[in-house]
Amino acid sequence: MTKMKNLIHAHTHTAKYYFAGWLSQVLLLIILSVMNLAAQEEPFKCGTEVSPSLYQHFMKEVRDITARNLPDGPEIVPVRFTFIQSIIPDQVFTQSQADFGIANLNTAYAGTGLTFIQCGPINNIRRNEIYQNNDVDNFTTSFSYSSGTVEVYIMPKAPNPYAGIPCPVAFLDGNPNYSICNYNNDNIVVLQAAADLGPCFPHEVGHHFGLFHTFGNPVNRNPTPAVLPYLDQPYPWYTDPILKVYHPLWWGRELVTRVITTTNLFNDPNFAASGDLLKDTPPDCAPGYPSIFPGCSFAGFNTNTCEFNALMTETDYNGEPLFSPAVNSTIAHNYMSYWGGNCRNQFTNDQKNRIWHYYSSYRAPKYRPDACGSFESYVLYENTDIGLPLTTIRVRHADPSIKSNMTTMSNGEFYGILHANTLTAGVFHNGFKKTLKFANDPIKMHYDHTYCEWLKGVTSQDLADISKHILGSQPFTTGYQMIAADVNKSGTITTFDIVQLRKLILDIYEELPNQDQPFRFMPEFIPQNYAAQFNVNPFGMVINGVNVGSEYLNPTWSFSFPPNASKGFDFVKIGDVNHSWPTILANEIACVPEGVTPEAPGPPVDAPALLVPNIALSAGSTISIKFKTGNFTGVTSFQFGLNLPADKFELLDVLTPGNTLSDFSKEDNFGLTKISRGELRGLWFDATTQGSKTLADNTAIFELIVTVKQNIANLQSEIHLDNGILQNMVGRTGNDVWTNPVSFILLVEPAPVEGRNNRTIVDQSKFQCLPNPFDQTIQLHFDSDAKVATQGNLNFYGTTGALLFSDTYQMNPGENIISVAQSNGLPSGVYWITMSVGSDTWTRKIVKQ
Repeated sequence: MTKMKNLIHAHTHTAKYYFAGWLSQVLLLIILSVMNLAAQEEPFKCGTEVSPSLYQHFMKEVRDITARNLPDGPEIVPVRFTFIQSIIPDQVFTQSQADFGIANLNTAYAGTGLTFIQCGPINNIRRNEIYQNNDVDNFTTSFSYSSGTVEVYIMPKAPNPYAGIPCPVAFLDGNPNYSICNYNNDNIVVLQAAADLGPCFPHEVGHHFGLFHTFGNPVNRNPTPAVLPYLDQPYPWYTDPILKVYHPLWWGRELVTRVITTTNLFNDPNFAASGDLLKDTPPDCAPGYPSIFPGCSFAGFNTNTCEFNALMTETDYNGEPLFSPAVNSTIAHNYMSYWGGNCRNQFTNDQKNRIWHYYSSYRAPKYRPDACGSFESYVLYENTDIGLPLTTIRVRHADPSIKSNMTTMSNGEFYGILHANTLTAGVFHNGFKKTLKFANDPIKMHYDHTYCEWLKGVTSQDLADISKHILGSQPFTTGYQMIAADVNKSGTITTFDIVQLRKLILDIYEELPNQDQPFRFMPEFIPQNYAAQFNVNPFGMVINGVNVGSEYLNPTWSFSFPPNASKGFDFVKIGDVNHSWPTILANEIACVPEGVTPEAPGPPVDAPALLVPNIALSAGSTISIKFKTGNFTGVTSFQFGLNLPADKFELLDVLTPGNTLSDFSKEDNFGLTKISRGELRGLWFDATTQGSKTLADNTAIFELIVTVKQNIANLQSEIHLDNGILQNMVGRTGNDVWTNPVSFILLVEPAPVEGRNNRTIVDQSKFQCLPNPFDQTIQLHFDSDAKVATQGNLNFYGTTGALLFSDTYQMNPGENIISVAQSNGLPSGVYWITMSVGSDTWTRKIVKQ
C-alpha cells in the first residue's frame, strides 16, 4: 500500500526545484538575520587536497579555459543533502537550513549562469556506526549517494569540510588506467554542520567546479622552497626550453611579477604554474597556518571590517608586497581564500570562467535535475503502512557509473534518483550488530543482525501454521505468507523449512543458514499489479509475459517499473506467517543495538503459568522434575524459556513420553546449546491434521533428570520461566485464553534408576550433523573433551528402529569431522543416528532430501 503523501511529495518538490529566483534571495536575507554564522571556527580550514598529478593536469588545461558564453536561460545544478546523525543526535539539520544553503549558493554564484536547486528532501540517517565513520567517499556513499547531483553530506565527525575536484583521467607513464582523481566519487561535498552553509558552502562547491585555494595546495609542504624541474618536457605553449617552477608541494604563495632579471627567480607565467592557476586573483598566503611556508598572520587583517592595512608586510617570492591598496579588499573577500571565514563573498571573473568551463565541459553532462523526485517512496511491511527504517536501497543501471544509494528513514521513506527505468535494486536492512556483512560487496553490504532480530515475530505458532499449509488443512491465502514460509529459499514450502525455523527458535541456529538477512524484499508493484497470481504461487510469477519465477526476490533481478506503478518495496519477515512481527506481544524484550542492555520484559499475553512446589532439595540428590499440564485445551503450539541455574543444577537428560504429544522429542523440541548458562528452550506444535491438542489435567508431557549441586531451600525461588531466554507463549483455539491459561505443573520426585545409570550428556553443541537436511553426504562434527584418542561407535537407524549400518571411529582430542559416505545410497526420509563415546551417547534425528 503506497502512502498517499508520497505522491504529494513528488509534486511539491518538483515545483520547488525550479522556483529559485527572487524568493531565494529574500530567504537568504531572512535566514542570515537569524542564523549565527559567527559560530564558524577561525581560521577557516578546508580539507580538499590536490595531488601533484591532478595539479599538473589542471595546469595543462589552463589554455582551454576561455570567457563565458552564457545561455539565455539558467543552467540547473541539482543539490542533494544527506544528514548523518547518531542515535542520540548532537545536532540537527532542518529543511530551513537546507533552504538557506541553496539560497546562499545562488547568491554566491550569481553571474555564472548557474541556478542551484534542492534535489529531493534531506536523507536523514540515524546510525551510530555510520555517524562515527568519517570516510565519506568509500563508506558513507554506500548508504546515501546519487550520481547526477552535487552530493552534500552534513557529517559532524568529518575532520574538515572538503569537496571532490572534477576528475579527469590522465595517461601518465603511458598507462591509460592511471586515474588522478582525488576521490572515487568526485561529486561529493562534505560539511561538518549547518554553520558551514555560510561562506564555507560556496567555497567547497567552488572545488566541485575546479577552483583551487587562492594560495595553492597547503598539503604536505616542505618548509624549505626549492626550484625543481616540474615536467620532463616543457609545455608546448612556452618558449622557455627549460621549464623550472616551484613544485606544487613546495611553494606557498602565488607570484605577482613576471619580470625576468637575474634577481627574480621565475620566468614562467604566474597564472599557469603557481597558486590557483588564475591570473586575476591577487597574491595570497594561508593565514594562521605557520606550517605552510612561509605563512602569514592576521596582524594586518581586521576581521570586523574584512580589510587589510599597512601592517600586512609579507611579500611574495619575488619580493613584491601582498598588501596593495588597489586590491586590499579582494583576497579577504574571495570565497576560495582562507581569510576571514565570514568575510568571503566574491568570485573573480576568471574564477567564474573556470566554474563555467568545468560546469559545461564536465559537470553538466552528468547532472540530472530532471530526475529529481523520480525515486521517492517507501519500504513497507506486507501491504501495510508499516515502514522499515535503516534499509539501504542500491540502484544500478546498464552504465555502472550511474548509480543511486539511499537509506530509509524512521517511517520507511526513501529519496533518490532513478536515472533509467530499467534497473536492479539491492535492498538490505541494517541490523543492530556493529559488524558489516558482505563488507566488500557494493550491493549487499549491510550491518548484520542479532539473534533477537532473526527471531522477532517467529514462534512455535508459525511452525503450526506452516504445517497446516503443508497438510492442506489451512492453506495460506497470501503470497507474503508463502514467501515468509520459504525459509530455505527453495521456492517451495516443505517440512525442511520447519526444521530450519525450529532450530532458530531453539537457538541451535543463531541465524537462518540460507538467508542473508531476516527479511525478503520485492518491488511493490508485483503484489499490487499481479495480485491474483502472486497470492496463488509467488514462486512462479509471470511478469509482463515473462516467466520470472521468484527472481524478483533477488537483488540482481533486472526489471522496469510499469507506467504509473509504485516505485516502493514490500517486505516479509522470514518465518513470520501469522503477521506477528509488527505487533508481537507488546511486553516482549525489544531488540536493541549490540552492546545495549534491553529492558526487562513483562508477562506476555496468554503465557503459560509455571507452578513450582515450595520444597527443599539436598545437594548431591538426583531428581526427576516432571512437567504436567493444566487447562491444556485446544493447544496448537507452545514454547518456553526455562531458567535452570547452572550453578544449582546439572541437567542429565530430557525424557518425553512417546504417546502424549505427537513428534515431541529431546532432539527435535528442546534447545540445549546454552544449558551451561542455565538456559533451556522448548517448543511444540501440532503437526497433525487435527491442528490442536487437548490433554487431561496432570498429564506428564516431559521430565528433566537433574543432579542438585547445592542445597536448595525453596525450589520456587530457583526455577522460573524467562522471556529473556525465549518468549513464553501458547497458541490455542477458542476464546478462553484469558480466563483459563495453560499451566505447567512441576512434580518433583526421585529420579528413576534408568535416569541415574544411563546418564546422557545433553550438550548438543558437542555433536552436530551438518547439513541437516542433507542431500548426499552428511558430516558429523564431534567435539571431544578427552585428552587422548578415544574410540567412538556410530549407528544409523531407520524410523522403525532397524539398524541400517554401524561403524567405529577414532575420536581425537578437540574437534572431529566424520563424513558418512554410506548415507549416499539411502532413500529420502527420516533417520536416527547415535554416537557413543565411552559411557556417553548422543542421538540425532536427520533428514535426507
